[in-house]
Amino acid sequence: MEKEEEKKREEANGTRRVPVLFVEADGYWCSMQEGKKKSREMRMMVAHEGCEARTPSSREHGLVGKTHYLDLDSKDFWEKASRHLYSRYDIDENTVVVINGDRASWIRKGVEYFPKAIYQVDRFHIRRDLRRLLQGTKELKGCLKRWTRATPKPSSVH
Repeated sequence: MEKEEEKKREEANGTRRVPVLFVEADGYWCSMQEGKKKSREMRMMVAHEGCEARTPSSREHGLVGKTHYLDLDSKDFWEKASRHLYSRYDIDENTVVVINGDRASWIRKGVEYFPKAIYQVDRFHIRRDLRRLLQGTKELKGCLKRWTRATPKPSSVH
């Protein structure tokens, strides 16, 4: 299976066209049982085309066209992850690739692999930082409420 995946990434002849592709990237530290290192960072990426309601009357949403990539070899993560996306999507100068993540430099580096890419701090980390900055103040609740109203969750991009 690994060789098949590698071949798909090398060919990079994706055909699916979308105006916007959302990419969520993050790292996860794994404890190692053997070897010299006690832990290693697994880098992960989930890409999707947007969100849509699970059912017409549902308040729950699911990701459209979800795909993912995981790698323990962090030195060329974006090289492999971008090939994974190019093997599925026809990404050109008209495709906006929105990369969301925490402020890690390796995540921000992802914009270099797509012709029209932007990076933004994801909703989870912005909300967490607002809580930390305003902890213990009377403004916290109101600020979070206003921010949530001002930044709706991504909707379907169709």
